Amino acid sequence: MAKIANTYGHSPDKKDIITFIGQTFTGQIGRQIFRGILTALKAAGWFPVAGWPVEAATAVLAAGIASSATYGLGKAAQAYYKSGMQLPISEIQQIFKQYYDLGRKQKKEALS
Repeated sequence: MAKIANTYGHSPDKKDIITFIGQTFTGQIGRQIFRGILTALKAAGWFPVAGWPVEAATAVLAAGIASSATYGLGKAAQAYYKSGMQLPISEIQQIFKQYYDLGRKQKKEALS
């Protein structure tokens, strides 16, 4: 995120970045991602579910969630810093969700 911010002439510190990420993941979007992570943890054996096929499927699911979240967060950060840090959090969340969903869709298509 710092590199994205620097591209648009901003120099955020750790606190700014953590705040941005926290605000981006609040609400419905955060719950959706949390459910995905919880499902992945269950399948990975952190909760009682057995079998290596489940673990392999979990690894794929976790990678898809992580890459989609990273993609969405990057696009949201780009829009935020490009706006001069004036974009409302609701718009940042919409941008994140749009690109998070797009990333998930692309991963599903690639695996099909």
